[in-house]
Amino acid sequence: MWKEYSGIATLGRAGRDEYILLAQKFFRMLAYGSTMLVLILFLQELDISETRIGLFMSLTLIGDVVISYFLTFYADSMGRRTVMIIGSIAMAAAGLVFATCSNFWVLLLAAVLGVISPSGDEVGPFRTVEESTLAHLTALEDRSDMFAWQGIFGTLGAALGTLGSGAIGDYLRDIKKVPVLNSYRYIFWAYFCIALIKLVLSIILSERAEQYYQVMDTTSSYTNSMPTESTSLLSEDMPQDDNTRPVESSSIDGTSSAEYTAPVASFLPETKALLLKIAIVFCMDSLAYSFMPSSWQVVYFVQNLGSSESKIGGLMFTTNIVGSATAMLSSILSKKIGPVPAIAATKIPSAIFLALIPATAKEWLAMAFLVGRSFTDSMDVVPRVVLLTSIVPNQDRTKVMGLVNVLKTLARAVGPPFTGYFSQVHKLFVPFLINALLELIFAFGVVTFFSDAKLY
Repeated sequence: MWKEYSGIATLGRAGRDEYILLAQKFFRMLAYGSTMLVLILFLQELDISETRIGLFMSLTLIGDVVISYFLTFYADSMGRRTVMIIGSIAMAAAGLVFATCSNFWVLLLAAVLGVISPSGDEVGPFRTVEESTLAHLTALEDRSDMFAWQGIFGTLGAALGTLGSGAIGDYLRDIKKVPVLNSYRYIFWAYFCIALIKLVLSIILSERAEQYYQVMDTTSSYTNSMPTESTSLLSEDMPQDDNTRPVESSSIDGTSSAEYTAPVASFLPETKALLLKIAIVFCMDSLAYSFMPSSWQVVYFVQNLGSSESKIGGLMFTTNIVGSATAMLSSILSKKIGPVPAIAATKIPSAIFLALIPATAKEWLAMAFLVGRSFTDSMDVVPRVVLLTSIVPNQDRTKVMGLVNVLKTLARAVGPPFTGYFSQVHKLFVPFLINALLELIFAFGVVTFFSDAKLY
């Protein structure tokens, strides 16, 4: 029983491709976490103003929107593995440019066309394709656990990235007497190397990751009983193992064949009915976060509270570990009370903790508020993913998630110029308050629009 509640049983039922996807998440967030700590400081070291840095971050996100839109919307027709490979190459290219160049426009071009995270969060086509693939490979009743494990691997990677970045940076500057700018470049070289590891992991994925692959578990009762609310309605959602093979599905005339299913030309009617609601609500959350992402939190602690980079690296490591530890709790909460109540119950206190950070001039107290926020904020991640992947039919899931992530990225591009301005006029506390207010609106919207949504 404890294995089911802890999610260990779900992890044990996973196949080779699921483990590869979890490893990809770990290494990607390891890279994002390492550069998140130094990106804005790196640009400041190049004598770029805060306002221009804000614009840089927004344009980076807009460039990510364009690339991610095409790669994710056509991921099922191009091949999910192909999209992951292309994204990994773009990620490596961006890391190489940042490690070797200083020109603002060259860096901006690399950030726009490549894959670099301006805030330490997900960018590029990876998240959409990975989550859609995991939903495709995992039974409905196991998805919350699998997404929780994905979150754990991701937050653990981000935690180690921030801790390592802060420690290595201080070591290079204080012990090895490496110039500040060059110490930051070492971090981008590490980013480049990690991208190459992710490229290899993308290449070794099997055909099971593709949308057209259906699987059959001969030990389950899926093929012997009608679907119920607790079982998957689609064969793609059945649990799998390393012996997965294409299912020979019967056609109307009784023939059987393992066929490639072409992506649908348009959304299903039930999907269209939800699109506007999904876009408004989930974009509100991203809009909120755009005003005070982790990278600007680093700047706030360094400039307003006098924190060292190694101390901030330790703080971000702690917040990510706390987030990782609460990921499985969020899965349990989601299964117990449902994803919608779970989101509301965690997002509201998270917003309050965020608003309290600039209310104190004491470094330890502000850090405590940030840790408290990470505890509650991380507990809504799994319910959000479960909600989004479960209210959309499988045929439309990848495209809808791709469209939503594109819109969310556009929303995240709104805040940085304003945050850069507030930083330049020494009023960086304002974005904290805007972020908190918008998160409360997001929680209200989830409850209003999705309390009675049908789950697939």
